Amino acid sequence: LPSTGEYNVLVIPIEIQGHPFESTYATQLDKVFNANAIHTGWRSVSGYYFQSSYGNLELTFDIAPKYVTTNPASYYENQALDGDQYAIVEALQALDSQIDFSQYDVNNDGYIDSVIFVYSKAYDYDVDPWWAWVFSGQYGVASSIGKLDGKTFDYYMWASYEFIYDTIPGYDNLHVNSETFVHELGHLMGFPDLYSYEGDYEFGPLGGFDMMDYNVGDHGPLNKLLFGWLQPLVAKEGTYQVTLDNFGLDNDPFNNTLLIPYDVDDLDDGNAFDEYLLVTFYSPNGLYAAHSQLETVPEYAGVVVYHVDARMFDDNELWYEYFLYNNDGNEDFFVRILEADKNNSLPGNGSITQSDLLTSGTLDLSSYTWHQGGQIFVSISVATTITNDAENVTLNITVS
Repeated sequence: LPSTGEYNVLVIPIEIQGHPFESTYATQLDKVFNANAIHTGWRSVSGYYFQSSYGNLELTFDIAPKYVTTNPASYYENQALDGDQYAIVEALQALDSQIDFSQYDVNNDGYIDSVIFVYSKAYDYDVDPWWAWVFSGQYGVASSIGKLDGKTFDYYMWASYEFIYDTIPGYDNLHVNSETFVHELGHLMGFPDLYSYEGDYEFGPLGGFDMMDYNVGDHGPLNKLLFGWLQPLVAKEGTYQVTLDNFGLDNDPFNNTLLIPYDVDDLDDGNAFDEYLLVTFYSPNGLYAAHSQLETVPEYAGVVVYHVDARMFDDNELWYEYFLYNNDGNEDFFVRILEADKNNSLPGNGSITQSDLLTSGTLDLSSYTWHQGGQIFVSISVATTITNDAENVTLNITVS
């Protein structure tokens, strides 16, 4: 799915036999995908991405007629992880005459950009296929589907209708919840999960603090950078005074993130698939506000320092195979927070804490190392007072 531009995305409701949608399902789906904040209580998927992308991504979701499966839920459960594709094949074949799939290839590469399938059964993490994920129709039984109006079926989202009724603890204004759909759409655009699939800890190297980690707040600066939404400041070797705009309040892609590269020459290729630090001034505003009562979203503002290694494999096919590193295990992560308190609590059994953010004084990063070798000889000092509503913060930066 392209991460920039203005285009339409197809949503197909699949009613699992014996588990009917509520009578207002079409209205509710249009609300969770397309409505404004007044009608959702937070953000629709479209509204979230328009705000998070600074207007670089403007989506309209077309809600197709529902398809009712010919088999009960047990049939798809017997297919385990492949069960979603058995239902998807039925739906695509049945609705082919009613949908012009050719209009959902905005980049005209011959592939349907993505299709979102929303099934009617309640979700159950322990019983496949009743959870949420993104996968490719080029694998499994869906690969048998021929061209749909001249286009090839490929990436899709599979998620339960019941996710729209999830709550946000501590937030009482919610009408419909788009969190899961927002998270999964990040995968449709090629971004991996930022939580740990395996390991001994409940929380990974971000402590839950990201839409692609614990489904909270905004997309972080790395996500936005790789999606093509962000234009960071770049610090080479030397001493600087830098003013960063409030990441939670900013409404444009400029001056809210500082990038410090491992090797400045890596940036000459014009992409961000390299190793570097990202520095932002976080506050619990904007897309973070609704989640500010959760343990995975800090209550107070501060400077967040991320270590990123976004180098890629030369040969990859699926979104979760793109990068050399992931956020599993105990070291060598795709992206991690360099903790201001240096107590090595991330990853761990506790989430991000306020002390992981720099709020005053100086943070010397020389105790941390680059993946490609050597200490991170960077220091960051806070030069102005940090408050939640401050428009910006001034930092003294030394890179050596």
